[in-house]
Amino acid sequence: MTQALICATDLLALINSGHPLLLADCRFDLMKPSSGQEAWLQGHIPQAHYLNLDTDLSDKTIPLAGRHPLPGEARFTELMQRLGVNADTWVVAYDAGDMAMAARLWWLCRYYGHTRVSVLDGGLPQWLANGGTVTAAKPDQPPAGQFVAKPQEHLRIRHEELIATNTLLVDSRDGARFRGELEPIDPVAGHIPGAVNAFWKACLNESTGCMKSPVELAEHWTPILDQGKPVTVYCGSGVTACVNLLGMAHAGLDGARLFAGSWSEWCQRGGEVETG
Repeated sequence: MTQALICATDLLALINSGHPLLLADCRFDLMKPSSGQEAWLQGHIPQAHYLNLDTDLSDKTIPLAGRHPLPGEARFTELMQRLGVNADTWVVAYDAGDMAMAARLWWLCRYYGHTRVSVLDGGLPQWLANGGTVTAAKPDQPPAGQFVAKPQEHLRIRHEELIATNTLLVDSRDGARFRGELEPIDPVAGHIPGAVNAFWKACLNESTGCMKSPVELAEHWTPILDQGKPVTVYCGSGVTACVNLLGMAHAGLDGARLFAGSWSEWCQRGGEVETG
């Protein structure tokens, strides 16, 4: 399995090595969905393809699966084949810096059986800070890849299993949303009963935007996870929770599952709500 994170200097070396590589620009703003592609058109890491959260990394035709339903096997297979992904292709995802959108692709690749995937630590700002260049030129169209999605169900928990399982629920949203003091996106404020709060941005170094060190992350996560239960992570729609999963992986604490529909699916299905 490839390391979860790759730094800008190592990415440059990887690019120069000629190793089969897919660079994926995942920049996206929930409040302005078109801004990510607009930014990509203005400048991106050379040969990076743009992947949109709404249309490439989600399938919004799926009902009762939250705001960003996971793309199915066929849809993700088609995407990866179109981008030239084979078994030896190293997929590197990046975004505007907080790694939420890039972590979504990282998790999707792993869920569908492609473990040679990393997130650019600190995203595009770190690439630029370390001397990386950008271009407005569109990437070359690669030959069709041979990737075939093979779901790894141990990485995911579905709604019906969630309500029947004794699991430690980790809510990745900020404290105010967790407590139900405000809810700017979903129709109901609060959290799934029994959940604990671990804001996803606590995994990041505030000054650099990079992931904290494995030691710091272990100190952060061990008191939360050490309850003798399997761990389930969720957020608003299954995106920022992936940063918590990325942080756990970086700290060597793999094993948690994602409730992909997250709070938005829980609300759609009329689940019980807890506040405070």
